[in-house]
This record gives sequence, structure tokens and C-alpha cells, in this order.
Amino acid sequence: MLRFTPEYGAILEANGVPMCKKPGVVWMEKVVEPFEVETNNGLMSADAGDFVAFDPISGHVWPVSDEYVAIHYEEMP
Repeated sequence: MLRFTPEYGAILEANGVPMCKKPGVVWMEKVVEPFEVETNNGLMSADAGDFVAFDPISGHVWPVSDEYVAIHYEEMP
């Protein structure tokens, strides 16, 4: 369970359950010019050099910055 304190913000109490995000495969294509895409959260934009990601399971599409991709994703063989 989470509780919030002014000093520390969110604190996970001892009865919480540790969880990790499941890895999933998404398809990405690099954007070559400014681009807009309709997502579940509305219309979003990507700049040249960013990526547009596609989840083949859910069908969701969303833009991802080049910097975020470099940190959080790696290309599969």
C-alpha cells in the first residue's frame, strides 16, 4: 500500500508486493519529418529523429523520443 508524506512523498509500506514491469516487444520506426499520430491519449506529435512505436498485441501507437529509446530500448536481432 502507498501512503504519502510531505517529507518523502510516496512511501511503500511493508505490506506492499514488489512488482516489475513485464518486458514486451514493440515495433518502432524512426520519424524523418515532424509527424502527428492519433493515440489512446489523443493526438500526439513526434519530431524528426524520434520514433513511432507500435504494440502488435494491443494495437496501440505512440511517439517516443530518441533519447528515451536510447536509454530504455534495445534492438532485437
